[in-house]
Amino acid sequence: MPCSENEDDFRYLINNMKLLKITKAVNISDFFYQQQKSWISHIVREENNSITKMLLFNTVDNKKKGRPANIILSNVIKNAEIDKMQFFKECLERKF
Repeated sequence: MPCSENEDDFRYLINNMKLLKITKAVNISDFFYQQQKSWISHIVREENNSITKMLLFNTVDNKKKGRPANIILSNVIKNAEIDKMQFFKECLERKF
């Protein structure tokens, strides 16, 4: 539906869901989750002496400021709605 009755005004009111459907785009939160899952899958397949892998799977509890690196891992596993070991198995099999 047009915003005004003026024929020269081409603006339309479209909600976000309709816009996503028209453009065939993915919701930003779903896209962000998929990117995180892809990144973690990449890190899981790296060598065990990789610095990134050691930081992601660090189990030493130090009380430093900032977001812990493993919070991304726990959020992705929680959103995947599967067991942690099953998640890692699928990462190694490149299912993500």
